Amino acid sequence: MIDFDTQRNVMSKPFSISVHKNTFINYLEIVLDESGQAHYAVPSHQEWLVNYACRKLKVSLKTLEDMCPPEMYGEYIKWLTEVTECVAVWDIRYTGGLNRHQKAMLELLKLNGLYKGAIL
Repeated sequence: MIDFDTQRNVMSKPFSISVHKNTFINYLEIVLDESGQAHYAVPSHQEWLVNYACRKLKVSLKTLEDMCPPEMYGEYIKWLTEVTECVAVWDIRYTGGLNRHQKAMLELLKLNGLYKGAIL
């Protein structure tokens, strides 16, 4: 088992399939941006997506929060994936609509044994 400090250090760097495989067992929490590039979901999927949405849409956190329709309050991550065109990924599932780049990356993650869920 790799120690916590090493794991945290890996998650502070750009995502690498080989490094991830050598560091973690049965753990995957990433976000795929529109180009299919994987990013560690640090500190969480929601916070990563919020920060990305604010940068992408060029809005403040308050404005972003106000943009979310009330019916999506309970599905905030789903809404964030829609407005950012990103995909939140865990080891057995994902949330968001896959474009061809994201689907290709998810398939690559699956081939490498990191993603174990379905790809629709």
